[in-house]
Amino acid sequence: MLKQLGSDKHLKTILTARKWRVEVLRELNSREAKSHCGHNAGMGAKEIAIQLRKGGRFFEYDQCLKIMMHELSHNEHSNHGAQFKALEVDLWRQYNALAHPFVDVGSGRAQADPFGSDIHCIWRSRSSPGGGGTRPFCS
Repeated sequence: MLKQLGSDKHLKTILTARKWRVEVLRELNSREAKSHCGHNAGMGAKEIAIQLRKGGRFFEYDQCLKIMMHELSHNEHSNHGAQFKALEVDLWRQYNALAHPFVDVGSGRAQADPFGSDIHCIWRSRSSPGGGGTRPFCS
């Protein structure tokens, strides 16, 4: 799955256009995956780690892509505010325009989650290790 994400030509086009690079793309280990769906270290330049499976079952590619797009949005915004969400929507628009060039991708919020996946990162008000704030868990 990591190889497929790393070689996705549409993701590569977006990374190149935005002058982003990801040195290391890896799977979250089982301990990390209990509290995170993904992790972006060094605004993507250093490492992106994503959850590829749950309960011994691998996620579909589209679900892993959803997590990857979320983590790529952290290349510019560390929090999950309005600018982060707008960037995530924009990345999906770009990806869909590349993957489906003859389809009008529109301008709705729905494009941020085009697969209707049953995997959600839910933010809880619990402290992150080493500091305040919130952290996600996957359901």
